[in-house]
Amino acid sequence: MILSIRRFLILVSLAATVVVIFIASFQGYRAGTLATQSLLDQQLVEKSQLLRSEATLETSESVNQLFQIFDRDGQLVRGSPGAPKTPISSGSDGFIDVSHDGILWRTLSTKTPSGELIVVAERRALQFEIVEEVVTQTLLPIGIGIPILAVLIGTIITFGLRHLRLVEKELRARSSQNLQALTLDAVPLELQPLLDTTNSLLDRLEAAFERERRFAGDAAHELRTPVSALKIDVFNLGKKLAPDDPDIRAIEQNLDRMGHIIEQLLMLYRASSEQIKSQFQEIQINRLCQEVITDLYPLIQARQQQISLEGDEVVVNGHSYALSALIKNIVDNASKYSPRGATIEVRILRQGQSVTVDVIDSGPGIPDRLKERVAHRFVRGTDVAHTKIPGCGLGLSIVDLVAKLHQGTWALADGPNGLGTKVSLSLALQGKPDESVSMA
Repeated sequence: MILSIRRFLILVSLAATVVVIFIASFQGYRAGTLATQSLLDQQLVEKSQLLRSEATLETSESVNQLFQIFDRDGQLVRGSPGAPKTPISSGSDGFIDVSHDGILWRTLSTKTPSGELIVVAERRALQFEIVEEVVTQTLLPIGIGIPILAVLIGTIITFGLRHLRLVEKELRARSSQNLQALTLDAVPLELQPLLDTTNSLLDRLEAAFERERRFAGDAAHELRTPVSALKIDVFNLGKKLAPDDPDIRAIEQNLDRMGHIIEQLLMLYRASSEQIKSQFQEIQINRLCQEVITDLYPLIQARQQQISLEGDEVVVNGHSYALSALIKNIVDNASKYSPRGATIEVRILRQGQSVTVDVIDSGPGIPDRLKERVAHRFVRGTDVAHTKIPGCGLGLSIVDLVAKLHQGTWALADGPNGLGTKVSLSLALQGKPDESVSMA
């Protein structure tokens, strides 16, 4: 569950307000009940005093009140209409609640100096009705005000968190190359440490990317140069010694492998560079495949292999170098891992708003247990432990990274009739760079 500070503050504030209102209303209800009972009890006292003074009272029938006057012999002298012939209370002095005819009454019994018993009573429900009316009239505005209060609380909290939204909006609108410090007007004190920390992180990231760019530039020169020099030295050494000396051949193969690793590492860096995301353009995918095949054709011809290209003319939005590296690695793998005389087919098919590039070879294929792992770095799709095929296991890592940068997908499958390998690449025609893909 995603935690929202805004939702948390609104809910907690509203809940706290409702709880306080409820407690206050409950206390008000209790106080109102006691005050009403005291007031009505006082009315009973006054009525009893009037009867004691033999004042004339209204004796019309009332469903809420009644009175009784008994002489010293217990005979009913006077009473309200419908009053029973016997006292409805126990006859003791003071207030008492009694039940009469299924109705709860509040009664007051007093005796005069001459020995008469005066009983006045009032329905208990009258007190509750008065209290409920008062409480209802009090709580009704509060009940109506709670939704208004919720809107006000939400508006106030939303306004108070506006600077967080401004920071989020500015960061979201930035490109991955913009590592300048964040600047906001009138930053609250609580947000200033977060802003300072974020700007410090952006500064460190910019410095790290600059060091990485320098390393890549230096590595491209410093690593290639000694390998080239070593190849020349080994060639000259082979002239002086036997040309077919196995040690010389082994050194040459290791140098070729080292050079291949260096080229793949540099290609992997360039394919994952943040600058790629800002250099998307329209690319003729057919022409790009032709250029890749042309570059690799001497190696394919040397292995007496046949390669063909067919399909639709399709224009995609992407990075030219990255897509070229992707297709080159797929075609190069198809050639390297296929035997002499094998065939390689490159097919381009447009499907709605996407294009699929299939590379199919007639080689030995990739074992099922390795198909899930070949996209990992330094994992090769062969069971041969000491194969003489040059490679370092980075080719399909580059394919996977470039496909993700273009928000595309790729998949491995067996070739026709279960022979060889089929690599399928799917790209959107109007693809956009995936900002979430990093160099990691």
